Amino acid sequence: MSAPYATTFSGHFVIATSMDGPTVVLTVQGEDDGPSEKAQFRQPLGLRARPRPNTANANIAQDGDFPEVLLAWTPELNLPSIAEGESQLHSLGQSPKIVSVTDSAIKLGQNANKGVARLDDQVDCGYLAITPGPMGISSVAWLPPGTLPLPVPPVIVISMTGKIKTASTVTSSE
Repeated sequence: MSAPYATTFSGHFVIATSMDGPTVVLTVQGEDDGPSEKAQFRQPLGLRARPRPNTANANIAQDGDFPEVLLAWTPELNLPSIAEGESQLHSLGQSPKIVSVTDSAIKLGQNANKGVARLDDQVDCGYLAITPGPMGISSVAWLPPGTLPLPVPPVIVISMTGKIKTASTVTSSE
């Protein structure tokens, strides 16, 4: 186990970002506009973020010659409040996109309220109402899903279902 950091600094600004292999490297500068320095951005396991230059603040820790950014944040983002027990993941751009996770739901987007269909999910396509006539069929009408009450005989009602056969390449699920 490594020793605690000898020094920590707050009040730094991220002025540039780069990659060193899989590691995000932030170029930071102190409040006094002193010299800038590069520091590896230490992030939680399973998460990697690369802030936009000149939009983030940082806290730095240093032990010896190698500074590390332990915490970075963007104070200017217009994010909604977060409920107790909720986790959010968001992008770092001008119009952040949000994924919100609670024990009961995963929401894709700040105002998400529509269900998501998955590949091979069955869907309700409504009904065909066929009215017989003296010479065969006198009319055929499509009725949207959820139409109630359904027509009664002599009208023949056929329920239509389908399967999702093409799906989003942006979002996937189990």
